[in-house]
Amino acid sequence: MLFLKSSRAFSKRLFSSSTVRYRDIQRLTLTGNLTKDVERLQSQKGNEYMRYTVASNNGKDVAPTFHSVYVFDSYNFDRLQTILRKGTRVYVEADAVWRSVPAGNEGSQAKMSLRHVSADVLFYPRNKNGDESGEETHPELDADPMINSF
Repeated sequence: MLFLKSSRAFSKRLFSSSTVRYRDIQRLTLTGNLTKDVERLQSQKGNEYMRYTVASNNGKDVAPTFHSVYVFDSYNFDRLQTILRKGTRVYVEADAVWRSVPAGNEGSQAKMSLRHVSADVLFYPRNKNGDESGEETHPELDADPMINSF
């Protein structure tokens, strides 16, 4: 009985009963394939930024989830434009940014955007035709793509 009582007290100390707020959830980790080459865009105010989309899923029979990630650090633009190509399997870390967006008669809704922190290439796309497509291929990585386990 003593053990049961102490384990309950211990579990109560580990569990927080405070409410979760949007600002409490910040960093997301994604693995998946890029749906197209990274895009270099310009805002209405003339600021340059980039956008890429990662498709991820939890198995072959599950529909993919698409995540748009935005890059605002112009220092990385050229490097990212070189390595982030359509079909590349990537590991991405991004910060979740929440903002209010007007929703018509209902008031406003919270919308989440993903701000790029880092991206690592796991696999480059395979060149199935054997022709020179300009994309970098790695024959040693020709194994079937791994299933996303996240």
